[in-house]
Amino acid sequence: MLIFPANPKYPIRHPSPMIKVISFDVDGSFVDKSSFEDLFWYEELPAIYSREFKLSQEKSKAAVQSAYKEISLFDPEWHKPETWFKRLKLDPDEEKLLKDLKGNYMEHRDVRPAIEHLYSTHRYKLVAITNSSRSYLRYKLKTLDMQGFFSKIISAVDDFDKVKKDAGVFQDIFTSFGVTPDEVMHVGDDIYMDFDVPSTMKIHSYLLDRRMKKSGTRVVHDMTEFLQKVKEIDARFVKM
Repeated sequence: MLIFPANPKYPIRHPSPMIKVISFDVDGSFVDKSSFEDLFWYEELPAIYSREFKLSQEKSKAAVQSAYKEISLFDPEWHKPETWFKRLKLDPDEEKLLKDLKGNYMEHRDVRPAIEHLYSTHRYKLVAITNSSRSYLRYKLKTLDMQGFFSKIISAVDDFDKVKKDAGVFQDIFTSFGVTPDEVMHVGDDIYMDFDVPSTMKIHSYLLDRRMKKSGTRVVHDMTEFLQKVKEIDARFVKM
């Protein structure tokens, strides 16, 4: 196991103010990224195209994937479902789409209990952060039946016209909720975007490593471990 020690550049601060906002990376942290992405873009949209134009699944997949090449993956428009609904002339049955998605991807089952617990305390504002469009995230949260837990959804694509989140995403949290970095916790599975970037901003950031290749004071392997980190930081505040 690779040891991931506390980085001296990003020291843990003791004691800390009470945590007021907890933000979560969604892509890859809530559901297996490859399973949901592949299912949505390469199975469900071609299936809708097949029904709409009465083509075989093979021909529909070829047509849709050919269309995908017309826009760069680095263009934020690529990541918006409505872009493809319009370009492919699709009128999707959202209820059927959600039904087809549900149960056909790999859900990380530790996520919902952790979110429910934090939400039920009424102590924290919960924020969902995505590199995808807000409309695409809506499909994910609806599929997970978690759309009602979050006070704010931040989309790098919609809010910042980027395909990767950066410091502006976290600055948006400070502005929206009137909090300081020490009052924010963040967890996600990307070492740069979910750990390095928020850590340089003095946010309590934690790397989610589900493959258990790293360990350390700033690494968690599931959301249950992250809940324990929340309790530890709040406990330090209570003792002040």
